[in-house]
Amino acid sequence: MPLLTGSVTGTTATRLLDASQAPYNVSPMNVDNYAAIQDAISAWAPGIIQLPSGVLGISNHLVLRTGIGLTGTGQTTLRAVNGFLSTQGPYGGYPVISTAGANDVTVSNLTLDQNAIQLNQAALPGRLAGYLLEARNSANVLLSNVTTVNPGTYSIAVVGSNTFAVTGCATSVTSSGVYDQLDGIHVLDSQKGFVFDNSVDQRVNGATDGDDGIALHTIGAVVNDVIVAANKVRGGANAAGCIDFATGDYSISGIVVAGNECYGGPAGIVNSWYGTEGNDKSVTIAANYIHDLVAGAADVPLCAIYFTSNGTMTPSVTQYCNRVVNAGSIVIQ
Repeated sequence: MPLLTGSVTGTTATRLLDASQAPYNVSPMNVDNYAAIQDAISAWAPGIIQLPSGVLGISNHLVLRTGIGLTGTGQTTLRAVNGFLSTQGPYGGYPVISTAGANDVTVSNLTLDQNAIQLNQAALPGRLAGYLLEARNSANVLLSNVTTVNPGTYSIAVVGSNTFAVTGCATSVTSSGVYDQLDGIHVLDSQKGFVFDNSVDQRVNGATDGDDGIALHTIGAVVNDVIVAANKVRGGANAAGCIDFATGDYSISGIVVAGNECYGGPAGIVNSWYGTEGNDKSVTIAANYIHDLVAGAADVPLCAIYFTSNGTMTPSVTQYCNRVVNAGSIVIQ
């Protein structure tokens, strides 16, 4: 495997994957750097593993350990190659990177390419069980300056985690007629986090496969105390909204949605009901710029802000100082 070099400062080491010994900067689908990178993650004490510039093919799913940071050097891309779909990640699906229960972890300064069109994971079961980049069942997670491309599932997902930040990241959808449910940033059953200063584009060059730009979603646990701020979000053709509260049998509460730019989706900031017990409580929507919405495939009204009762539960929403241009009305029941 490639050598690791670096020095220890205090108790934290920075380790640089030696590019001279790695088949880096590759385009062939059969060049594989997975073992070298995963061995480095598995072998070293807590610290930062720094990958070389170039395109690094991976044939399997990278799994982090507690205390490990994985970062790029300049232009570093991890690209799924042949063999990537022959196994599934720790929780199913086909993640490029999963935290898989690790705490105190960082993923930064990388481009992650799931290569979903060329690898055609749409034909395989369990696609939505894992996500391109997933913070999964972890605490104290930072996802920073990560670009995701060619997704076949949610691009960045925070699942069953707490104390997290997704910041400075960029996600995009460029495919049409191949995949569904391609969310940009998806916060599921997670608490105490920031989704800040990200760029989410679900309709690149007219792509039709994009879904919600940013979603807060409950299935098995509450989502609470999350700030969604200063993001630029273009919603997808299949979206309920640019920013969607997908409320199941657990509540979404203590949420601040502020200073975001939402455009291009069929609706701006909305709620969708997927259960009967949860509710949207203590939600503040302030100082967002919602403009130039575009109708899509989903049956949602063309509204800038749209929060309604499910017949049993009535949301508790405060909105103020939102700017609405060519984006319909504000409806809160």
